Amino acid sequence: DWEPREAIDGGPDGLDAMRAASQQLPSYGAEGPAAALFELDPSQAKAAAALLAQALDGSVTTHHDLSGAERVVEVRRGY
Repeated sequence: DWEPREAIDGGPDGLDAMRAASQQLPSYGAEGPAAALFELDPSQAKAAAALLAQALDGSVTTHHDLSGAERVVEVRRGY
């Protein structure tokens, strides 16, 4: 009831939000270093990281949650 529709329906493969982010992120922090963190379903971490790495000029790293699942994708540029 509280989550925006986009947070629970990511399209057929669940990566619609990552595609939108990969298009918008290059304009953020264009004047200097920038970073973004995305929390997502662990089953999508590898695909999301690959999508973001392909679209952006920077480093992409995944981080594990306390249970050991890949839960966060981090994108950094200019650090």
